[in-house]
Amino acid sequence: MKLPKPTPVNFDEMNHVLNLYVIRDTMADEDSPIFSAVNDGVAARQLKALENKALYSNELQLFHVGKHNLTKGTIVMNERTELYTPKEQENA
Repeated sequence: MKLPKPTPVNFDEMNHVLNLYVIRDTMADEDSPIFSAVNDGVAARQLKALENKALYSNELQLFHVGKHNLTKGTIVMNERTELYTPKEQENA
């Protein structure tokens, strides 16, 4: 699995914001519970750990779905952005 390049973390501008993600199981046609990570690279690392344990890892996709500002206590959901799908890797 080719991991996306991690987004540099600027702690001065970060304002304690975590990114929100889901892992899509295409066979089950459902998403995992939402989880948080500081950037796309860390989220991809969590997916890779899951893929190493899963029998059908080629059926998992990673999506960014929002942000959680821990300082303000706000959650902003956005259109899901696909970060990884096995289909991309097959054509690479």
